Amino acid sequence: VVVDVTLGGGNNLRARFRPGEIAVTGAARGGPGRLSFVIGGTLVADAGTLRVVVRDVKVNDMALPSAMRKGVEQALTAQLTAALKADAARVSAVDVRDGAVSVRLTRGGG
Repeated sequence: VVVDVTLGGGNNLRARFRPGEIAVTGAARGGPGRLSFVIGGTLVADAGTLRVVVRDVKVNDMALPSAMRKGVEQALTAQLTAALKADAARVSAVDVRDGAVSVRLTRGGG
């Protein structure tokens, strides 16, 4: 299963879900042109929220070093955490399967 999302500014993202793995591809403006990127990893439940675990990142087909991957991982996790806090939801489990992500939530922080 593929999920397509168009963000403001014409940035397109495509997410693919396979057992235990997510892959996000897209393009974004960078300097004078557009940069294509691929992010591979998974999602895990951690302390009531979702944490993104990034295994690899490529920008214009060049792999980013691990120090830069950690920054991508932290930024994506922070966005998910903020969205869950705004909805007063806690994550108790996550399962990445073929074509789907299943997240078990509890509302109201409990």
